[in-house]
Formats: sequence, C-alpha cells, structure tokens
Amino acid sequence: MKFESVNEPPRDGVAAPNYHIAPSPLFEKVGEFHCGLARVKQSPALGIGKWGYVNASGQLEIPFQYNEASDFTDGVAVVKKGRYMYYIDRRGTEIIDFGYDHAEEFASGLALVRIGCAEGYINMDGDMRVMPYDEVRGFSEGFAEVFDGTRWMYIDTSMKPVFVTSYDDVYPFRNGLALVEKENKFGYIDTSGAEIVPPRYDDARMFSDGFAAVAEKVASGLCWSYINSCGDEVVEPRFEAAGPFKEGRAAVRLRGGFGHIDMAGDITTPPKYSEAGKFSNGFAVVQYICYGYVDASGAELVPPVYFSAKPFSEGLAWVETAAGWGVLSHLEICPQNANGHNDRLLKKSDTDRKEN
Repeated sequence: MKFESVNEPPRDGVAAPNYHIAPSPLFEKVGEFHCGLARVKQSPALGIGKWGYVNASGQLEIPFQYNEASDFTDGVAVVKKGRYMYYIDRRGTEIIDFGYDHAEEFASGLALVRIGCAEGYINMDGDMRVMPYDEVRGFSEGFAEVFDGTRWMYIDTSMKPVFVTSYDDVYPFRNGLALVEKENKFGYIDTSGAEIVPPRYDDARMFSDGFAAVAEKVASGLCWSYINSCGDEVVEPRFEAAGPFKEGRAAVRLRGGFGHIDMAGDITTPPKYSEAGKFSNGFAVVQYICYGYVDASGAELVPPVYFSAKPFSEGLAWVETAAGWGVLSHLEICPQNANGHNDRLLKKSDTDRKEN
C-alpha cells in the first residue's frame, strides 16, 4: 500500500470533511460505534496495549484493561481479561459473575460458551446448559447448528432438535433461509428443513435483504449472480465476486475492479476500486490506493485520502491518517440521511460464507 496519496489534493475538487474527533496517535486499533461506544486498543508506544471503550465524544468510558474486546450488541460486549472471557454492560460492569475459556456474542437471548471441555449455551443470567454434541454453533434467528458426529441438525432456543439434515455442512439462517452444502455444491433450506434451492451452485453466500449471491464455474473461474428467496435469478450472472445487499446496494467485482450495483443489477458505483464495502448510513467504504466513501449514487463524497477507514455506524466512522485514528460524522457529510448500521468491507480475499 502506498501512503503518499494522503497528502495529495482531493480528487474532483471534493474536500475532506471536518473531524468529529480529531486524529490521535493514542489508538493502535479501533472498532465501530455500537450502543454509543467503540472499542479501541491503546497504542503500545503510549500505554500497555490493552483494549477499552470510548464514547461518541472520544472520551474513555471503559478503561484500557482487556486483552480482547468485541463491539457492543444489545448493550453487551464480550471481553477477555487475563485468560478468561467475560460479558460486560456499557458501564464496564460484568453482568455475569463468571469467566469462560471461550465466549461468543448473545443472539436470540443465548450465547455459546466453553468451560474446559464443556460447551453449551448460557442465558443473560449465566445459567448454562451443556450440549451433548461434537460441534455446536451460535444462534441466529432462533436456530443453531449442531453436529452429533454423523449428521448436522438445527436446534431451537429450547435446545431441542427441530430437524435433522443429510448435508455435509450447514450455515446460520438469514432472512428465514439457511445455506447448505452437499458434495461441494450449495443450496438453501427454510426453517422447516424443506429444500428451497437444491445444492447446485459451486459457491454461494447467505441471504441479505431478500437476495443471495450464488456462483457457477466458468472457464475463467466463478461467475456470480443473485437469486431471490424463491430461488429465481434476479440479477444475471456476470460478476467475478459478489457481496450481500445492504441498503439496496451490493459490492461486486467486474473486470478486475470493485463497485456497486442496485437490486436491478445496474451499476451505481463504477467498478474502478480495489475494495468496496457494504452500505451503512448511506455510505460505503472504497479503496483507490487509499480509502474514502461513496454514496448510493457512486459519488465520492469523502475522497480516498485515508490510510484506512471503517464503515459508518451510529452516524460515525473511524478513519486513519498520518496523525492517527480520527472520527468523521455522517451528519457533517450528509445531514439529510442518518441511520446507523454496522457492516464489514468486502475485500478481494473475502470468502467468508457466514457473512458474505
């Protein structure tokens, strides 16, 4: 990555916005804002290199004291202190008086944890139910995938099996459908276990906003398209890579470059970038040597002049400059549109079916 462009004039005469929180060398790493807080890792040059949380004004609300820290979800975050993992609220108070060897975020009121060799789910009170399976995964939309050594099945929040499958692997439910794999082919089932789309694709992603990206092999590699929840093709196959729809747009790669399309398959952001992100708060991160943001029309409202950039969440986004990490405010860029979501970047190397 070349950083010289950070000091170049803004492209197309678009000026970079003012900072909501001025760039500072205090932080080595940062996370997105959730529940009014963002996780930050103190720079080892200035401290002990632990994680803490700052508020939307940049003030440290939860001190630097954790080896690891997650973003907040529904007012709860997972942190690691010493060798154990804990759940804290936004005041930094441990909501469950117990430490775990492994702990994941709460979903559907339950969280997957491990204590020694015992693995199972806890509720918000910390009551744990150990699962008698070889492999267990976290909940999504009221279901979790478990493996009994022979077959994959789904359980509900009562921990009872809902249906058993004959697939080689299964994935979380999104939009009421789950991605399944059989003999290296991918399809989709509904919450009753009925096969909506038989495993026929060479690669696939989970549903998002009612669409899923699917791919078939061609001479040049994989060719991606989009289907709806009935399995009908809604965007024709022509993309080299394809991400999930968010806010009516999806990141795609075409002729070697990344851009965005709308739900009709029309190009909205020209495919000229080396990275493109999901939309949140009406903006998506893009990289053209350095990082900036485009709006839903593809206009570069924030020029690509940053070393790195995080997606907007709760109206705020972290950007990295030569002076360190700072924060941009969505309202200063686009005051007529403010709604917050948290999304990851779609990168050339991103092949995680569980999110993209």
